[in-house]
Amino acid sequence: MKKADVKASRLGGSMRSLVYISTATQMFDQAELDALAQRAGAFNEANAITGLLVYNGLNFMQLIEGPDDRIEACMRRIVTDPRHKGVVTVSNRRVETREFPDWGMKAKLVPNGNKDALKRQISDIMQNVSDQVRIMFEGFSTLEAL
Repeated sequence: MKKADVKASRLGGSMRSLVYISTATQMFDQAELDALAQRAGAFNEANAITGLLVYNGLNFMQLIEGPDDRIEACMRRIVTDPRHKGVVTVSNRRVETREFPDWGMKAKLVPNGNKDALKRQISDIMQNVSDQVRIMFEGFSTLEAL
């Protein structure tokens, strides 16, 4: 059992996987996105949350997974974060296992606005995840910035 799953099982309750999209209120470069992911990863590790954040130059898509109560608390923080707006939940479901058990928070950015490069990155990441998650993120990687 992975470290995140062990910690989540000790917390009791069921696990949740939530995916949302939003619109950034500022532009992020890779260094800023990495710093955001590092801060989020520290919070997530302390709260038994794992996930993936993708940024296409204007929009975010993020999957967070962990104990129900921790995901609810995390989403309360996310929707009030001034770095983005228009948070829309795309998927919110109970799960038995994590898609990204080893990632406190992994972040991906469209390299130099190159959608094809993002598609390749997403394709590489999505090799061992559920079809539902793969389809959502692959679809997001093909969108023009909303």
